[in-house]
Amino acid sequence: MSIMPSKPAINLLNKKYYLVIGLFSPFFGILSFYLFKYWHFGLQLAVNWQRELNQHLSSLLMRVASSPTEAGLLLVGFSFCYGLLHALGPGYGKIIITTYIATHSSRLKKSLTLTLLASLLQGSIAIVLTSIVLGLFQLSSRH
Repeated sequence: MSIMPSKPAINLLNKKYYLVIGLFSPFFGILSFYLFKYWHFGLQLAVNWQRELNQHLSSLLMRVASSPTEAGLLLVGFSFCYGLLHALGPGYGKIIITTYIATHSSRLKKSLTLTLLASLLQGSIAIVLTSIVLGLFQLSSRH
C-alpha cells in the first residue's frame, strides 16, 4: 500500500501570490493604522447611541400607558436597535461562531443554522431569566 503525498492547497511559491500580497499589504496596513488610531471614537459613538436609545426606551415605556399600540410598536423597534448596538460588544459567542464558520466554510448552511439557533437560545434565556427574577421578587412586568 503506497501513500501518495498530499498536494498543498495553495502553492506559496507561485509568483502571483507575492503580487497579490504586495498589492494588498499597504492597503491593509493603512486600514489597520486608521482603525487603531480612531477606534476610541467609534466606541464613544456607540456608547452615545446606546445612551440615547436607552433614554428613548425609557420615555416610550412611560408613554405605553397613554397610547399602548403606537408606543408599543415604537418600543419594539427601539428595543431591536438597542439590542443590535449591545451585541456589537464583546462576548455572545461571536468568536466561537466566527471560528466555526471560518474553519468549516464548506458547511455554510449548517453554520448559518448554528448562528440562528445560538441567537434564539440567547434571547430565550434572557426572557426566561427575566421572568424568573420577576417571579422571585414578586414584581409585576411593569417594574
